[in-house]
Amino acid sequence: MANAVYAVITEGPQWRIAHNGQLFDYFPTEAAAIATATTTAQSAVAAGFDARVMVETSGGGFREAWRGAAQATPQSPAAAPPAQG
Repeated sequence: MANAVYAVITEGPQWRIAHNGQLFDYFPTEAAAIATATTTAQSAVAAGFDARVMVETSGGGFREAWRGAAQATPQSPAAAPPAQG
């Protein structure tokens, strides 16, 4: 299953969303960036991706803020074994 990761990062006094090596938008607060990243990640899940929102911490690491998994496509049941008898 493909993964989509949305990283909420600081850039000076503002927050941005990084995805696939690109930076998107400017947000005045961490909460606003997380909300937008989460909405976008939920759309990715609906499109069949597993998705996560990661948030940069003051120590330079990341914490997970949200995770969603795409629903597995139902597979046809295996054929029943022949009856014994």
